[in-house]
Amino acid sequence: MTNSYALNHLNFDEVARRGYVNLKIDWQNGCPAWINTTITEGSPEFSDFRVEEPFMKPLFQDMFPKDPIPEIFGGPCCSQFAVSRAALQSLPKSWYEARIDWILNTELEDAISGRLFEHLWAYVWRGDAVDCEVEYKALCRLYRICFQEQEELDMWNGAQYLWEKSIRESDEDWKEHRNWDQNLQQAISKLGPSILRWKDKALARGRSKYMRWKSEKK
Repeated sequence: MTNSYALNHLNFDEVARRGYVNLKIDWQNGCPAWINTTITEGSPEFSDFRVEEPFMKPLFQDMFPKDPIPEIFGGPCCSQFAVSRAALQSLPKSWYEARIDWILNTELEDAISGRLFEHLWAYVWRGDAVDCEVEYKALCRLYRICFQEQEELDMWNGAQYLWEKSIRESDEDWKEHRNWDQNLQQAISKLGPSILRWKDKALARGRSKYMRWKSEKK
């Protein structure tokens, strides 16, 4: 999903209800658990894949000195989110100024400091260290694209990935060899419309008040 599509179809009632929402809903590289605050650079579990992990504990203590430190942080990756006015105004201006000052003066690399905040926003505005909603329900509530179950969304994502991969590979093969399997060409041409019809059904469900109500049930 592109950022432009997300912003044009975002359900602002859901933003107001939750206070904070990540525009991404998939769990890759973030859910259900990404940062463990007990891990240090010297821990055997430390990984370069989560290079920001050892720095979460001191940053959290600086931001929320009176709060107990959560052991686990998790949420969809990246700092693409929407926040309600009420949530923003729940913290004083001085708190935000202190965060800006930290960003400008920290000795940590931008990639590390940025990743730390990626996993803090849900706590900042919701008080949730782990904010990993079921993907198909979040997709329905946020964008009114309603698949019936998580398995169906997973199947659709898989089909779309294979279709896009096939298009890329067949295009490269055509450019290099000017010849590729006609059966493959026909299969690819049929898969695209099938994926679109699948999505159209999900969009139709999104217009159903019942389906949106169902997605709100835990």
